[in-house]
Amino acid sequence: MFRLFRTLIIAAVALSCFFSCNLKKDKKPIVVVMHSYSDAGQDGELFRKRMEYELKARNLDVDVRHFYFNMPYYSIDFLGDQAFGPCRDSILSWQPAAILVNDDPLFKWVMNYEGSLFHQFPIVYSGVTHIDTAKMRRYPNVTGFMDSLDLARNGEICRMVSGLNNPIIELDNYVGDVCLKKYCNENISDTTKYVNNKDFHVDILNKDTLALPKYSDKVIFTFFSALQPESNKSSGMPDIVGLHNVHDLYNQAKELAMIQVKFDLFSNSLIDRSGRPQFTAIREQFASQSQKRILGGYFSSTETQIADQVSYLARILNGEKPSDIPRGVHMKDYYMDWNAMESYVPPLRYEDWSDTFHISNAPLKVKNPKAYMVWMINSVFLIIVLIGSLVYFLIWIRMQSNAKLMEQLQKNALYRSLVFGNARAGIWKIDHGTIILQSDWGNKIGIANRPIPLEEMAKVVDPKTMDSYRFIVDFKKHPGYHKVRVRSSIDGFKTWIWWEIIFTVHEDNIKNDSVCGLIINCDKYKEEEDELVAALDKASEVSVKENFISNISHDIRTPLNAISGFSELLAMTECSSEDRAMYTDVIQDNTDQLLNMIDSVVDKSESETDGMAFKILPVSIAELVEKCYKTNGILCPSNIKFLEAKGERDVTVKCDQVRMKQVVNNFVGNAFKFTPNGSITIGWTVDEKAGTVEVFVEDTGIGIQADKVDSVFERFNKTTENDKGTGLGLNICKTIIEKQGGKIGVKSDFGKGSHFYFTMPYEKEEQA
Repeated sequence: MFRLFRTLIIAAVALSCFFSCNLKKDKKPIVVVMHSYSDAGQDGELFRKRMEYELKARNLDVDVRHFYFNMPYYSIDFLGDQAFGPCRDSILSWQPAAILVNDDPLFKWVMNYEGSLFHQFPIVYSGVTHIDTAKMRRYPNVTGFMDSLDLARNGEICRMVSGLNNPIIELDNYVGDVCLKKYCNENISDTTKYVNNKDFHVDILNKDTLALPKYSDKVIFTFFSALQPESNKSSGMPDIVGLHNVHDLYNQAKELAMIQVKFDLFSNSLIDRSGRPQFTAIREQFASQSQKRILGGYFSSTETQIADQVSYLARILNGEKPSDIPRGVHMKDYYMDWNAMESYVPPLRYEDWSDTFHISNAPLKVKNPKAYMVWMINSVFLIIVLIGSLVYFLIWIRMQSNAKLMEQLQKNALYRSLVFGNARAGIWKIDHGTIILQSDWGNKIGIANRPIPLEEMAKVVDPKTMDSYRFIVDFKKHPGYHKVRVRSSIDGFKTWIWWEIIFTVHEDNIKNDSVCGLIINCDKYKEEEDELVAALDKASEVSVKENFISNISHDIRTPLNAISGFSELLAMTECSSEDRAMYTDVIQDNTDQLLNMIDSVVDKSESETDGMAFKILPVSIAELVEKCYKTNGILCPSNIKFLEAKGERDVTVKCDQVRMKQVVNNFVGNAFKFTPNGSITIGWTVDEKAGTVEVFVEDTGIGIQADKVDSVFERFNKTTENDKGTGLGLNICKTIIEKQGGKIGVKSDFGKGSHFYFTMPYEKEEQA
């Protein structure tokens, strides 16, 4: 037992150590990469992919996290606590294995950072042109690579490519620019090859001056400041001379050559002005996909700088101290951008420069025409193979389809013999104005086997189904699938037969003026349908009447109970005079409600048995509306505004005035019932063009739900459960209006109100 327990403890310890080691192993070291510029150019996707490639090539499995500070567009003081704070906090929380700093602006800021952050972690810099040796002594944890500019060699490139020996370098007089200018001056100090025109003592815009023997075989470097234009002059000359020199340089920029030595907000003013690709001694804006301002130059490429920086990172991750790793210098080479070469005037040919320069962005057909031709031949061959395979596949599919089609045709022939073996169904075809019936089926039903003109066939069609027959005849107007029923006689109108015509109209049918389909004798189905519809109508009518009786019984019981109850209270001797008056009003109100129900039922009964009589006389609409307005004005609740909207003029309508008042009063009564507050408007409008007058009642009440608007005029219909009516009032109104030749309707917005109306033709005044 003790041995077993000891064995379990040892196994648990071993497993915990194993998982602990694996967890530590799985945690990748973090490497922070800090960029001076944005991720839009060389430092963006190109940088990240190239660094990923270099790390993979050295088997370095690290977690790389980039920060972009876009410093060319901000001052050195921009990276305060507000801008750099989040980055600083992240670095402290991550505890990176190393920090990689790229290019001068950010490296200079790091060297001047007052905190202890950059003393805590190994730092590898890259692409830095100027280093303060004194400050570097305070950072034993910093190592990296310098990028020393070679202005002299870029001047030689400028003369070789453009034929111009007077390149302009744009630099200002800031601290960083002064150091850079000092380095450039040292780089072109060989007076046998170069002329330093920093004081503008050579008129580089004068072709005769440039042609002088002392200048013709040399490269003349002129330093120019766009930010301080007055400085562009010889010593002792007034500031106006510097301004004139700037003006002349800008005006002739298209004829000049420039060499870029720094990247900031003010470094490209002349290059942008020139309108053509120029030269560079730095990598930052080379081979841009969006801009073609840089042709090429002699510099260390982004790929070179990344490879150098990652090589030092690998040594640090392998345990070396930064202080033991010597600071290096990036190797340079000659580079050109193919896109800029095509934009150059005149365009530069690939084969003229490919031996000297590494040409970026050149397509395969330019870099290696033979390989491009092989690729094209292989591509064409592959396309031919694919097309051949596709054609073969389509032919195979077609053969399979034809085989299936033949099999289906044989089945169809069998099915047709089974289906059309009796006189109930057959095939028909309309072709260019005639109809042809299937020969064997036509003989069975007694129709001659010949093309029959459509107009001749129309003579045996029941006039009641003539519209359906015309629909078939005009098949070209009705594309798609259709099923139509037609009634006809084939024995001299002694007997009538119902036919169901089934057909589908395609574009080819319309084009060829021909269509065919199926014709089925559906007498039996029609009889069954008619019997079913009649049964449903009868059942529906019985159901409606049963519901009505149930509802009316309930609705009558309510006022009767009220009359009975309050009559007993009224008979009590101890009730006061006020109570008696109130009880009397309640009894009267319920009596009126009961009478209205009975009147509605009687009116509906008369309308359905044609017992409703009308006394038609000329009636003034203005007078009709005015009487209804005055009558209902007395009954209007105090919390509702009752308004009258008179039309532009009065018209005369032939109608039954009593019945018309009944309709208007019903509209108003419903408005009173369903308008808690707001207003009710009664009025009329005249439509001169249509010759009709509209009488309306509009309220701001509860409105009608959208799904109930269409059924509001149906009998026994109630829009709400609390409606005390019979559900017959609006149906009676509809009967009254329609029997006098008018139209009735409603427009409603649920929650906002309703607009009930009817229209009647009015009598137009005769011209004198």
